[in-house]
Amino acid sequence: MMEDPIFAVIDIETAKHEHAEERAALWHFSADKRCTKPESIAESLEKQRTKFVDKAALNPATAAVKMINFSMPDGSFQMCAGDYEQSNLIEGWGVIQSLIEDGVPIVGFNLDWDMSVLIHRSWDLEIPIPAGVTKEYHGGLYLSRYFIDLLKVSQLGFSHDYISLHNLCVTLGIEGKNGDGADFGAMWDGPENRPKVYEYAENDLVITRRAALKMLQGVLL
Repeated sequence: MMEDPIFAVIDIETAKHEHAEERAALWHFSADKRCTKPESIAESLEKQRTKFVDKAALNPATAAVKMINFSMPDGSFQMCAGDYEQSNLIEGWGVIQSLIEDGVPIVGFNLDWDMSVLIHRSWDLEIPIPAGVTKEYHGGLYLSRYFIDLLKVSQLGFSHDYISLHNLCVTLGIEGKNGDGADFGAMWDGPENRPKVYEYAENDLVITRRAALKMLQGVLL
């Protein structure tokens, strides 16, 4: 019987940054080209600004990293979590650095987005990014070979074929998510909900690991 491969899983959770509205006020938007009158142009810009703030947790410019979660190679959980974003990032990068130094692959779902948020927030807060996280290619930065994105693997080169983590699990015969990431900010703001937040975060790690074992064993792991 084939032994389970050694790898870690990463997942992050974000909420709206406390300065999201301020950044939205400074952000440059383009009005709908169909709008020609000053009133309609102003209305179009305001709608975009409102939408920008509503989706603040999904934009590195307006998101705050509340959790960087790991399923370690032995299956244990390590949560770098709290309201102090700088501490979360420093602790999270420390875990990532240790995994890279040990040559452990780091698997995630939609990992390009997760890592983009971590990197952009670290740039903003002037937190060093460990060596080995990115690689330079033709003047651009890309994730290094240590990172494996299950979303990309599932697309088989067809990047327009998006599937959610929950639906990927359904496809693989795995029990899916136990909540909606869109509700994370509201759950996080209620201290009484913290046990539910951690249960949700741990489940995401568990199902991502199960998906990785089905998709990658003997191929990329």
